[in-house]
Parts: sequence; C-alpha cells; structure tokens
Amino acid sequence: MTSALKEKATKLNSGNDFGGQRGDIDKLFDDSIYTIKDFKILSGEFGEYAIFKIEEDDDHYFSTGSSIIVGKLKHLEDSIETVKNEGLPAKFVEKTSKNKRTYKDIIFYPNEEEEVVEFDGN
Repeated sequence: MTSALKEKATKLNSGNDFGGQRGDIDKLFDDSIYTIKDFKILSGEFGEYAIFKIEEDDDHYFSTGSSIIVGKLKHLEDSIETVKNEGLPAKFVEKTSKNKRTYKDIIFYPNEEEEVVEFDGN
C-alpha cells in the first residue's frame, strides 16, 4: 500500500478527510475573526462533535464537542456548499452563564452591524 493511499484511507476511518494535523482549538479563542471553509458534524463515543477547517491555517483541522458550537454548525449543514465557496466568518468566544459556568460559543459574521440574536438550540 502506498503511503498516500494509507494516509487517505486512515483519515476516512475517523471520518476526517480534511487532511493536516489536529489543531489546538483553544488557540482560536483569541478575539480574532477566522473564516471557516469546511465542516462536518460527526457522531462519536461521547455524542456529536464538529470538525472544521479555517482559511487562516490550512495545515490543521479543528474539532469540538461543544454542544453550542456543534448545534450552530448543524443548523448550517444545508449551506455547506456556500461555506466552502464563500467562507463563514466566525469568532470563537468564551462566555459565562447565569450560573457562573464558562462555556464556548461561536459568533458568525461578528463585524456585522445587525442585532445579535442568541441561539436557543432549536
């Protein structure tokens, strides 16, 4: 088996055909705006998770099990071709709940002047 074939085949075993190395998603929570170029929602041992690529770092893919981020991306699955063609501007943020718990969220089109509507998961 050639090494290129082996690499492609083993990526398919995990559902990741994006290529590159897994990046540290925590580095994206830096107040920068990134452009998501592709994503997938997958099922794993602990539930659904998302893997995605960003335009600014072609060498890595990122993954998260954050139910909020996964839920938001899941609602955009029917627009994946537009995301691949145009990109999806996003800012990764940490927020604090009313119960003083920290959680990870994503804001799409963060520079838009429009009113931000909170996502309720539905």
